[in-house]
Amino acid sequence: MAWDERAVADIATRLDGVPLAIELAAAKVRVMSVADIADRVADRFALLRGGLRGAPDRHQTLLAVMEWSHDLLGERERRAWRRLAVFHDGFTLAAAEAVVGPDAFDAVQALVDQSLLAVREAGAGVRFRMLETVREFGRRQLAEAGEDADALAAHRRWATAYADAARSGLHGRDQVRCVDMLREEETNLADALRGRWPRRTRAPWSCCSPRSPVCGRSGASTCGPTR
Repeated sequence: MAWDERAVADIATRLDGVPLAIELAAAKVRVMSVADIADRVADRFALLRGGLRGAPDRHQTLLAVMEWSHDLLGERERRAWRRLAVFHDGFTLAAAEAVVGPDAFDAVQALVDQSLLAVREAGAGVRFRMLETVREFGRRQLAEAGEDADALAAHRRWATAYADAARSGLHGRDQVRCVDMLREEETNLADALRGRWPRRTRAPWSCCSPRSPVCGRSGASTCGPTR
């Protein structure tokens, strides 16, 4: 029972607490164990199909819900949705502009209005975040549109510029602020590193020196891959 409780909590977390997604997952217990559902929830759009008797067609599958929301948007917002899905850990408006283009502000505002983006205050200002289900759908749309390589390249250019800007102040009076900048985008920067350079290879914009009194611990950098 304890294992089932952990599995249920894991499923709910990975489904972002979305009631319909959890209800669709719960319907699967007629033919699957909770542990099996947890194992398969990574492919949520394949798993969460059918099971809600009497519900509208758009509520019969998780994919149908996402497609319905997608169809309500204009092309500008659809393009922004799929391109912003490259950010695994949220993004700022400046980051959105780097990946989407000059019309990012209006598109982001529209996605917020449609509850497809969450907004939170961060140390450096406002950040936007997609629920994992929304992001996964966006990544599917990005691949189907044939834009994944271009969007990921834009993401890497943003990451390079961001890390360079932070690195330039690491050994001056702005050191604490620059370290905070790097921590805020740690996951997104790590994604860019993994996508561009082989493991165990230092990236050309590796942000910290091993001798940095703030970033280094025991003489090792903590901000990027090392040899």
